[in-house]
Amino acid sequence: MVRIGPYDPEGKPGYFTLKKAAEEARRLGERLRSTPDLREALRLEKHAEMQRRREALAAVEAAREKSLQSLLEVYVNHLRKQGKNAAGDAAGVFRRHIIQAYPQLAQQPAASIDADTIAQILRRLMERGKSRTAGKLRSYLASAYNLALRASTDPAAPADAMGFRLTANPVAATKAHTGVRARDRVLDAEELKHVLDAIEARRGPVHDALILLLLLGGQRPAQLLRARVADVDLTAATLILRDPKGKRPAPRIHELPLSDSAATIVRRRLLAAQALQSEWLFTSDGRVALRPETLSAATKSISDALLAERKVRSAFQLRDLRRTCETMLAALGISREVRAQLLSHGLSGVQQQHYDRHDYRREKHAALMAWERRLGEIQRGECQPSNVTALPARRGQHPAW
Repeated sequence: MVRIGPYDPEGKPGYFTLKKAAEEARRLGERLRSTPDLREALRLEKHAEMQRRREALAAVEAAREKSLQSLLEVYVNHLRKQGKNAAGDAAGVFRRHIIQAYPQLAQQPAASIDADTIAQILRRLMERGKSRTAGKLRSYLASAYNLALRASTDPAAPADAMGFRLTANPVAATKAHTGVRARDRVLDAEELKHVLDAIEARRGPVHDALILLLLLGGQRPAQLLRARVADVDLTAATLILRDPKGKRPAPRIHELPLSDSAATIVRRRLLAAQALQSEWLFTSDGRVALRPETLSAATKSISDALLAERKVRSAFQLRDLRRTCETMLAALGISREVRAQLLSHGLSGVQQQHYDRHDYRREKHAALMAWERRLGEIQRGECQPSNVTALPARRGQHPAW
């Protein structure tokens, strides 16, 4: 005898009506013809079904551990281990616009998130006027999913990026909107003179950072502010910056020669760091380095003041100073190749990575000497450049920075 199941005249779930019981009896009778030990066969089938249920439950539990939030955490930790400065920014963007904004979504399996969901999140940010934030969020999300997708075949990927059961990157199906509007603001010589005078009126690490940023041809603020005491060699008159941009596994060493004026500023920062017992060259409390936002705020304050005094044509930002420096360097006859080496951009090609091992020290030194003389002319009110060429030059009179 084989038990079919309990009876219910309405046939509610898990119960049999007489009609359904008769159908089940006929089905089992057919099986009995080819399965003599029907009871044992049914027992094995039930055991297999229970095993499938347990595996499905385990998969659900594993999926919970492989949530969207856990994927984002794996990606941020991966950036931190690589020494990428974007780690902090990515963590903040994820926290504000995913984990806190959509807590239930953050706990869903990463593999269950589709392109429509990503697009909806990005759309809401853009509707609130946060196009730049939406672009950054999309970029970070796409990179996080790509990290998990390649984890099983990429030995360099972290082990905890495996097991997310991804079949595709849902972010790839959404349209990219960076939210970055290309700027073309370039200060002329007279405007730059007013900026130099305004910075000169200030004192402290912010003043020194802004002046050194200009003296070094418009370096990236984030890279300059990460400079440590150990990165300075006053004997060789050099400063080491580290460029982690791009997909390079380790930051690119970016060595810059120091003119007399630049060395004076660096020496002042070394003394300040020693007094604070700090490893950072630019710090106000000794514990942490200045943030680029601090320089941006100082630049905005200077811009607002000069605009109110009608000493500049329009407002300018910190990044406009870098553009101004490179534009004026080009006007001095500094070649595109030397400017790229000096400002550390566009150096990721095959030629640079594998073949060109020239250090460009002589060229960078000559360019910065010519640039410092030009800044001195601008500060003295000589807005038209003299006949300056980018050749090795002896050091002359320099502004008292």
